[in-house]
Amino acid sequence: MTKLTVKQEKFCQTYIETGNASEAYRKAYSASKMKEKQVWEEASKLLKTPKVSQRVISLREAMQKRHEITVDRIARELALIGFSNMLDYVTPQEDGTAYVDLSALTRDQAAAISEVTVESYTEGHGEGAVPVKRVKFKLSDKRSALVDLGKHMGMFVQKHEITGKDGGPIETKDVSDTEAARRVAYMLGQAITRKKNAPVA
Repeated sequence: MTKLTVKQEKFCQTYIETGNASEAYRKAYSASKMKEKQVWEEASKLLKTPKVSQRVISLREAMQKRHEITVDRIARELALIGFSNMLDYVTPQEDGTAYVDLSALTRDQAAAISEVTVESYTEGHGEGAVPVKRVKFKLSDKRSALVDLGKHMGMFVQKHEITGKDGGPIETKDVSDTEAARRVAYMLGQAITRKKNAPVA
């Protein structure tokens, strides 16, 4: 493979670190006077260069191997978040309140927790003062995890059928390619607008 320039290598390394092509371009090249659109275009063009795209693939594969990142592990982590249940972390009391007990937490259950806050304070004064400790925790976004997992599994395939007048085929006879494309784009726009304005059941 043809050797990359110093700037191209820096671009590839930064792109792997940030996942943002424009940011990687700004850090590797002199782009302070360039507009955002131009930076994005140049970064996109650079990513399409064979030697650069090959280097990105090589760096990504090395990172995945180094950190043991596999599709299976990612899917499993999403499943742990998506199917987490509040009863795994709290114990309902007779008065309807819930007692948080994380002492028996498994590693799998802990994977779904995004935040734990412990508050310690004293209630009362003097000899009647009672030390109080409150534990609050927050689970990661279950919905996002389930959506990502569903997409990964190919469960959410959206199909839109576009037709011409009265459900017939789109007629493009005797029109230029440009006009045909314009008509199809218009119909797609109309379909999207109808979907957005449709009442929620």
